[in-house]
Amino acid sequence: MQGRRTSARRARTAAEVDVVVVPGQVGALYLAEPTDEQIARLVATISEHPWCGPVFTRAGNEIDGMAPGSLGNHLVFADHARAPDVSFSFRADDGVDPFGLIGGTFYDNDRRTGLGVHGGLHPKELAALGIVAGSAFPAAGSVSTAPSGICDFAPTILHLLEIGRPNTMNGRVLHELLWDPDRANAAIRHESFEAKLGRFRQVLRRVQVGDATYVESGTAEG
Repeated sequence: MQGRRTSARRARTAAEVDVVVVPGQVGALYLAEPTDEQIARLVATISEHPWCGPVFTRAGNEIDGMAPGSLGNHLVFADHARAPDVSFSFRADDGVDPFGLIGGTFYDNDRRTGLGVHGGLHPKELAALGIVAGSAFPAAGSVSTAPSGICDFAPTILHLLEIGRPNTMNGRVLHELLWDPDRANAAIRHESFEAKLGRFRQVLRRVQVGDATYVESGTAEG
């Protein structure tokens, strides 16, 4: 199915279908008639449930989504031609699982409790380990805690090969891993965004390293 923002073409739905759900740890909701009123009604409905985590709609301004209680999907880099009318991730918490690991979340599948998921916004879901080796990375055995992401790999490799990166490429060069001390200490800035609707409250946290921005966490309560 092809989703869209309001100005793009969407796939046809049966006459009796009001909303199409693309399931996953992040849910994508496409309305048959995506008016502002219907989108706001859908956000209000799902945000009343305890399983609903952060909710996003197309931007209403620089922070808020167009529906009350939602944040703009551009804040999580999901503002594209196939973006759903409403997207959400399941609510997560800092509970301890049977293995002593911190972090739990609602989920919609038949897997047993204790397994991992993919696609949520809890900081434990967003955290990943990256390992590099070779003569280009001189600090053997060192650990970098600077925020980074998978989108940084390509710019770093192009930098090592002395190949210019296209302007459309996301990510940054991981100077902190290279012999590049003058550029390794980019300023790190934290920011947060909040939206409320009744008892529902969500907070999205991001961190900026130089010109690159990473999502740190998204939480919801109420």
